[in-house]
Amino acid sequence: MTIYINSDKVEVSPGMTIGDAVKSYSHELFQQLTRGQIKVYDRFGNQTEPDGPLKAGQQLVLK
Repeated sequence: MTIYINSDKVEVSPGMTIGDAVKSYSHELFQQLTRGQIKVYDRFGNQTEPDGPLKAGQQLVLK
C-alpha cells in the first residue's frame, strides 16, 4: 500500500500504524516523534496520533 510522508512515496503493509510508517520512512524522525519533538499531521492540517491507522494514498506531514 502506498502512502506519502512529506511528499515522499512510502510503501507500507496493511495493518501498519502511522508510527510504523514514520519508522520505516526515517528512524531518526520516528525517535523525534516518540520524544514529542515533532508531530504528524494529515493533508488537512489535523494532528494525528502515531497509533492511528493508515489508508491507501494517505498524505502525512511531519513538523
